[in-house]
Amino acid sequence: MKISWPKWRTWREADWGVLARCLWLIPAAELAVRWLPPRHWLPPAAGEGADAAAGARAAEVARWVDAAYRRSPFASSCLTRSLVLHRVLRARRLPSRLRIGVGKPGGAFQAHAWVECAGAPLNDRDTLHRHFAPLDNVLAERPLESR
Repeated sequence: MKISWPKWRTWREADWGVLARCLWLIPAAELAVRWLPPRHWLPPAAGEGADAAAGARAAEVARWVDAAYRRSPFASSCLTRSLVLHRVLRARRLPSRLRIGVGKPGGAFQAHAWVECAGAPLNDRDTLHRHFAPLDNVLAERPLESR
């Protein structure tokens, strides 16, 4: 379901909140990914415990973040879109997991990022993430001596 902008008078307060948060998160994520080391913008690994209702709310938030990005002047990548979506979901206390995967879907090494809720991708086509093996970032939280 796409978000229709002309019907803005019917938007709920929560919808306005998502768009307002995206107004500053989109440029912040774009700049952070380009200029800061990953430890500043990668969220810590966290478990997820989502039920069906949380999954439905998270999918709705994902549609609003996508609508904000479609009208953004910034060229985005899957990583920055996923970072923004993950932050918005966390701010709304909805469980989500940022996934980064690697693969060779076209023969060349590639990386891809997406956000999952209850094991389902929120900001990705259903089949795209299947071409990438998710990296386990649990090791990234331990000091080098314990790896």
